[in-house]
Amino acid sequence: MKLAEPPANKDQFLRLVDETDKQPVLIQIPGRDPAVLLSHEEYRRIRVEGLEDFNSFCARVSAQAQSRGLTEEILAEILADDSH
Repeated sequence: MKLAEPPANKDQFLRLVDETDKQPVLIQIPGRDPAVLLSHEEYRRIRVEGLEDFNSFCARVSAQAQSRGLTEEILAEILADDSH
């Protein structure tokens, strides 16, 4: 990952954007790291993989809940219970 200070002008910003074709760019300000620039392709890859991981997790949790006897009816009762 490339480290960079916040761009001072449009040309510097565009150079950083071009750099994202090679690697992400971490924008640094003393004491904090407020932003990362990613290429659109890398952003989409992360989004797709994240969604696939989340869907896989949901399927595992659902299968485990069903194997332990959780039904839609029981879940509806739990969600409707205002005592919590």
